[in-house]
Amino acid sequence: MADTIPDILRSVREAEQTMRMQAERLRIVQDQAPVGICEIDLEGHYLRVNDRFCEITGYTREELLTKRFQDITHPDDVVADVEALRRQAHVEFPYRVEKRYIHKNGHIVWIELNGYIVRDEQGQPLFGVGIVQDITERKQAEAALREADRRKDEFLAMLAHELRNPLAPIRNAVTIMQRLDGSDPKLHWAREVIARQVNHLTRLVDDLLDVSRIVQGKLTLQKTDVDVATLIEHAVEESRPFIELRRHTLTVSVPPEPVRVNGDNVRLTQVIANLLDNAAKYTPEGGRIWLRATRENGEAVISVRDSGEGIAQDLLPHLFDLFIQAESTLDRAKGGLGLGLTIVRNIVGMHGGRVEVSSQGPGKGSEFVVRLPTLI
Repeated sequence: MADTIPDILRSVREAEQTMRMQAERLRIVQDQAPVGICEIDLEGHYLRVNDRFCEITGYTREELLTKRFQDITHPDDVVADVEALRRQAHVEFPYRVEKRYIHKNGHIVWIELNGYIVRDEQGQPLFGVGIVQDITERKQAEAALREADRRKDEFLAMLAHELRNPLAPIRNAVTIMQRLDGSDPKLHWAREVIARQVNHLTRLVDDLLDVSRIVQGKLTLQKTDVDVATLIEHAVEESRPFIELRRHTLTVSVPPEPVRVNGDNVRLTQVIANLLDNAAKYTPEGGRIWLRATRENGEAVISVRDSGEGIAQDLLPHLFDLFIQAESTLDRAKGGLGLGLTIVRNIVGMHGGRVEVSSQGPGKGSEFVVRLPTLI
């Protein structure tokens, strides 16, 4: 039997009551939510906001319902925000944006907004919903970290320059002492100790200066047409005293024909010398080092392999990061600041190349491979 009119009216009233209860539950949930929630029409006018959204912006609910989101958004963010809403009206996916509101009292509030478009049954956009989180403290912390990092870079640069100033007169004094006639073996020993330590300190300061220039984007290259064999010759000449001091056997192999690259002679020599010094440092005395250059697929490939201590697999991905060393204790025997490989990676990258490292693990040696584009 068909429903009577009273039955139909009762069903309608029950449905309306259910909808009102659901709407009231939704309102309570939104108002008690720990994040800001707003609804806007397709022109940006606020249709509904919750209490947390009012706290974030500083405006009352009544004030916000007379505004558009453009009115409280930072002027520098309005264009991108409007464009994001426009694009969102034509796609089905939510969007996320970080932007700035101007709080009612005038200060800037950073927010993260996740936006959604509500559509009708035909898929036409009706209005937008935004979930807003105040990320001002996070942004301030990030800015403080960037500033601290900048100050650290400036300090390192200043420290390196200040340390370098006294090195030249000390080195000159050592040279004069070495030329003086002195038969006392203790005097000879003292001169050699001073000379070695000054050279070591000079290398440390130079590394500090190079890293400072790299992080500040001030490292410049003087590129010319150079032969890889010449680079290797200069690097071996620079590193040989340390290699011989460690009583290593160095084997050098270069191709008979020239392999030319467009590069900075001094900086690329520094790259190879750094890798040789690293191999000598981390190879027990009396070990072997192989330096090899080849041409492969339009690249100059320079390999430095050693029979040394090897590298743990978990350290390989971080080996080129700043201040990373195989030994990290303050009383490490190897010395150095952990800057050399960072310098190598950046100089190679500035030449359009790349550097790779491999090792079978501790005690099994390691190999560093530099790849640079060759000249045709």
